[in-house]
Parts: sequence; C-alpha cells; structure tokens
Amino acid sequence: MTGIIYRFPYNACRRVHSRKARVSKNGTPEERAAKAATTQPDPASLANVVQISRKPAAAITPQTAEQMAEIYGPGRP
Repeated sequence: MTGIIYRFPYNACRRVHSRKARVSKNGTPEERAAKAATTQPDPASLANVVQISRKPAAAITPQTAEQMAEIYGPGRP
C-alpha cells in the first residue's frame, strides 16, 4: 500500500485549538442556575426546623497568685 503522508502544519493546529469555544468546568450559566434551583430546600420543610441555642461559655477569670504558685511552684510570677 503506497501513499503520500502529508504533515499537518503546526501553526494550523494551534489556530484550530485557539478558535474552539471555552468550556467551563462548572457548566454554563444556565446549567448552574438549574442546579442551584434543585438544591434549594423546600420552604415548607423549613417550618419544621427547631433552633437549639447553645449554652454560653463560662467567663475566663485570671488566676490568683496562690493558684499560680500551686501550678508552677514557688518563685514563679
């Protein structure tokens, strides 16, 4: 089988790739809007959510000199 092999020009290859439309990895704006609409929670189900408050944290009090002496030993500030 005899044939002529033609070399594809490098600059033509670059030109073809540069003219392709860019593709977003996150989808088109229409696809993102459709996805966001499906992931939003149903407003009727939000009425059943109960907010549980957390217990407030205790206030931090500085240690007295006696407590510091017990922890670190005598001679420490």
